[in-house]
Amino acid sequence: MSDYWSQYWQQGHLTSFGEDIKENYTGELKDAWQNIFCKLNEKDHVLDIGTGNGALIALALESSNVNCKFVGIDYAKLNIKNKALLDSEFVSFKENVSVESLPFEGGTFSKVISQFALEYTDLQKAIAEVSRVIQSGGRFQFVCHHENSTIVLPNNATLNATKEIMKSNGPYQLAKNLIELLTMKVNGSHDEKENIREKLNKEIAEIVGIDEEAFYATNFPKFLQGIFSKRSAEDKYTIIEQFGSEMKGLILRLDDLKRAALTEIRKNELLELCSKHGLSVETCSIVKQADDSILAYQIYGSKSLL
Repeated sequence: MSDYWSQYWQQGHLTSFGEDIKENYTGELKDAWQNIFCKLNEKDHVLDIGTGNGALIALALESSNVNCKFVGIDYAKLNIKNKALLDSEFVSFKENVSVESLPFEGGTFSKVISQFALEYTDLQKAIAEVSRVIQSGGRFQFVCHHENSTIVLPNNATLNATKEIMKSNGPYQLAKNLIELLTMKVNGSHDEKENIREKLNKEIAEIVGIDEEAFYATNFPKFLQGIFSKRSAEDKYTIIEQFGSEMKGLILRLDDLKRAALTEIRKNELLELCSKHGLSVETCSIVKQADDSILAYQIYGSKSLL
């Protein structure tokens, strides 16, 4: 796996995708977790799969007055900034951990939770591992991306816009070429510069015409402001290279999201795997916002008693 998720958590984000990940533990999604967090007790040992920035554990601590153990795992290298989590004797984090091969003994955890993470895994292996490490009678809840959610759909549009910007001889390359001409890094006539400028504007107009919001979500307008401002040529080239690298990572992350989002078929596959491995699903529902728009799937249940 590429290290683009590690870079994401360590360096921050540029687009609305990052805000979705960072701020998605409020409102209806926050409410979706109360059924499991309000029942925590001091004997609980909770595993958070795909912990990201630790926000789900932070919500659990906020929602419960008991001191139980939490372990947050992620395949990426993490950069947990929540001081309360880092200082807590009840919370630990493990990075570079594959859900498909968990480094824990069987029956270690009384509860297994995950938000916007399990669906990125190899479900057959991941569900088998969840079943192995959860205690008999233990509870689990997975909140997963829905293919038609208010998170997935706009990010799919952002993905399409980003790919158009970064395509061969697309807006990013045209802007880079124009800066090289304007800063005299390469020789070029006035007509050549104007031709590139006109083509750049045309390409941008076409993308905006398809989805203006998605275009702005790429941060390409801010990128243009940066390189066409009164900066040194060296600074402009640095911005160009950094933006190019960040956009490649963004494409990979959003491609991941598009593939991971549960279709009806993948949702049913997940439910069948739970049943196969002794995880009894009590509810499988769609979390919606007040305007009835879809947020996610909520899958809740317990491991069958032996």
